[in-house]
Amino acid sequence: MKVKWINDHIVKNQLLTDFKNEYWMQLNVDLETVQEEIDKLNSDNRPIVGEFIKNNREIINDAEIELEYLSHEIKNIRLVDSKIYGDVYFMEGTPDDSTSLAKEASQALRVGESFMALRSFGLQGNKDTPTQIQCIITWDIKLK
Repeated sequence: MKVKWINDHIVKNQLLTDFKNEYWMQLNVDLETVQEEIDKLNSDNRPIVGEFIKNNREIINDAEIELEYLSHEIKNIRLVDSKIYGDVYFMEGTPDDSTSLAKEASQALRVGESFMALRSFGLQGNKDTPTQIQCIITWDIKLK
């Protein structure tokens, strides 16, 4: 699959996940496991692509990316002060021609109508035992 990038639709240093927010604080996430997963993602030669989720569409299988909703790739992923950042590149010309979908996702992210949603697997802990992130799949863009 040949993918082109929309040059004026790149968001640098996008906040992907904030482990200091209320939701993640309740899960007591082990940030060492997060850093290990980020290191794996950055060392793999596979693209980290995500979907644009709108109209309350549900993800059927967390481990699969549906090409018809593909909108972006994330590069340069890093953990800084309990927050994950990355550069989001929006796609142009996928097999299902998601150009308009990618532009819509880009616009929604830029104006604050959407957020980045982490898709991952792990072992949920409690207040005494930290949650361990064992596999980061991607970050999707979801409408608020």
